[in-house]
Amino acid sequence: MKSVKYLVVLAIALCAIPSVSKAQTVQAVGGGSSAIFLEMGQGAATAAATSTPCAWTTSTGGTNVVARDNRTSTPTDEAGNIWVTWSAGSTGTCTAPSGTGINIYSDMKLDSVVGDKCYFEVDSSLTAGCVQVLTVTTPAAGSNLLPGITDTPLPEVIRAAVNGKHFTFAATDIRPEDAKFASNRLFQPCGAPMYRQPFDLGYRLTYGLGYATGTTGVGLKINSAFSAGAFNVLDFALAGTDPISGNTVPNFAVTPIGAQPIVVAVAPVTDTAGIAGASDINGFTLALFYEGVLGRATDLAGVTNANAVVTLVREPLSGTYNTFEYSVPNSSQFHTSQDDNFCNGSAVFSQTMNAPSANSAVVGAARKRVIGTGEMINTLNGTSGTIDMLGYAFWSDANFHNKTNIKYLTVNGVDPLLDSYGSSGGVAYTPGLLPQATPAAGTPPLTAVSFKNLAAGDYPIWSAVRVVSLPSDAGVANLVTASHTVDATQHDYIPLSTLKVWHSHFPLYGVTGANANGSSINTANDLCNGGSAEAGGDAGGANVLESGNKDFCADYGNSSGLINKTN
Repeated sequence: MKSVKYLVVLAIALCAIPSVSKAQTVQAVGGGSSAIFLEMGQGAATAAATSTPCAWTTSTGGTNVVARDNRTSTPTDEAGNIWVTWSAGSTGTCTAPSGTGINIYSDMKLDSVVGDKCYFEVDSSLTAGCVQVLTVTTPAAGSNLLPGITDTPLPEVIRAAVNGKHFTFAATDIRPEDAKFASNRLFQPCGAPMYRQPFDLGYRLTYGLGYATGTTGVGLKINSAFSAGAFNVLDFALAGTDPISGNTVPNFAVTPIGAQPIVVAVAPVTDTAGIAGASDINGFTLALFYEGVLGRATDLAGVTNANAVVTLVREPLSGTYNTFEYSVPNSSQFHTSQDDNFCNGSAVFSQTMNAPSANSAVVGAARKRVIGTGEMINTLNGTSGTIDMLGYAFWSDANFHNKTNIKYLTVNGVDPLLDSYGSSGGVAYTPGLLPQATPAAGTPPLTAVSFKNLAAGDYPIWSAVRVVSLPSDAGVANLVTASHTVDATQHDYIPLSTLKVWHSHFPLYGVTGANANGSSINTANDLCNGGSAEAGGDAGGANVLESGNKDFCADYGNSSGLINKTN
């Protein structure tokens, strides 16, 4: 009789637990690029495609919010900001979801190559993807990271649903092939020649960076020169077997979302006799600053004070780094690198870059490493006096929101954001001020961002933002659709529907597993009838007008075209 009573009590206790454990559907879990982190979160919380109006974000998760790679003997954790969106369910509320129809999405702000690695890696569980660890105490207050959206304290049932889930997508601003080449480069001996991509009838060389440790697939950490920030170096594969675990890696498809420019910026804006006196930087000068050859503010036109310049360099596994690297310093035109002259024999000179520039002739001139977009922009925005800085980051309202101590430059006289420097739509603005949602006098509003010169193929530093996932993943497809609902007001990227230019693609030496996704970027603009698109690397690829590519295909009976060089 006593055991029967216990069973009755147990049954009552189980009934008291919210009846949502079987009613939740985790539609998509992933992470990666900062370039579209907020846009996807805003879209997921507001779009009909996802129908998840309840949102929670945090920038203070620390060890309680990580993407975990279990392939190493001690799991390797990558911390980052996160957003989670969910629906209330048929009988619940945002704070207490219940009933049926509880859909959940989440995304972690990491970096493009970390996102790609976190999609392709396969640990001993044989389930692909990093494990999302979310162990905050609930209900957890949020950080309100998504502009225009007020956080709901995270309910326990939602936390439990996404905790322990493997990544199902990666957000990335470079192709997976470019991400894999970047990883290969880290593991090559420092200064060792590496074939990169075909030009003319030969292969162009770049050089290894020397971060190998002797343990297969595990490299030295990349450290910040400004903080305790560090970047873990772990290899991955696009096809075949995982280089660390030996397990079979997943299939993948790449869905492009739009195109974003990288903005070249200087600070502080108050030093108008110093670096803020500049308005343009040509490609060769930019390459020389990042090679460490130049280091004076007067190396830029319009500057009168020869202040030392601190040139900020991202980590080599960043999608932003690689887009910038192969668009300017390590392009087929300039043949140098942001990590040039940084070897100690076959190993990297130091894990924290703090390399004097201008042959040490200018006291304080140096290349210094920053980890992540946030540290790049905050370091620029926080400088003062005559400490002049030069840096770069992908444009978005989220990245540059209220960053008023930063001035952007044209590159080769071409503006990445407005119709022309200091003017858009016939309205004049103070040249170099970054557009803002609530602009002060002279500052362009977000509506002034036209991307006119990127769309024409004239601006040299840009990339498509993309999502990597299993083919035909419905949850990820809904998330991609949702992201487009935000860009119309924030002007963060050129949507595919209006994009008229694309990068040429090419095979990357030593990278296997390239995956083509069909013959069109968008429904209105076929690249080449019967041809393949979006296969192979494209970081630093030539800007090709889609119309010219289609004409080439028709005129020469060619099915691969000027854009896709993989066939």
